[in-house]
Amino acid sequence: MSDAGEEGAPVDRASPDLGDPLYAPHFAGLEEGEFRVQRWESDGALEWPPHVMHGADQTESYGWQAIPLTGVVYSYAVCYRAFHPWFALRVPYAIVVVDTDAGVRVLGNCFDPSVERLECGQRMRGELVRAESGIPGVVWRPAEAHGTTPLRRAIQAECSG
Repeated sequence: MSDAGEEGAPVDRASPDLGDPLYAPHFAGLEEGEFRVQRWESDGALEWPPHVMHGADQTESYGWQAIPLTGVVYSYAVCYRAFHPWFALRVPYAIVVVDTDAGVRVLGNCFDPSVERLECGQRMRGELVRAESGIPGVVWRPAEAHGTTPLRRAIQAECSG
């Protein structure tokens, strides 16, 4: 897919600072096919986004742990307007907050054609991707067919019997 702005010139999406030492291990993990989050040595708590100090006990010792890219939608918003030219060819898309199965809440995008049918509680899976600029990232997609979320199953059960 070609990215073009209003004048036909290529448009780059805003890129993260890959040299930021706080995020560098995360991006190295993406390069190696893993989604890594911060893990505090004092209590094993997982955290995203990373911080220089643990909020619970003010320690500064941490490592990184790969987590599975699966979880459920906690919240979402479907965007019908592109506020940046890069998104113009991708509307509608969703901004999703996913509670991962590892217990970490992450924010991301869902460019799936079915974004208008997303539901809170719906299972999602993350997919490692590489942007046109070469920067690795994650997009989220529904993990199950529509109509099978816990909310829809409950409504179907209530209506059928």
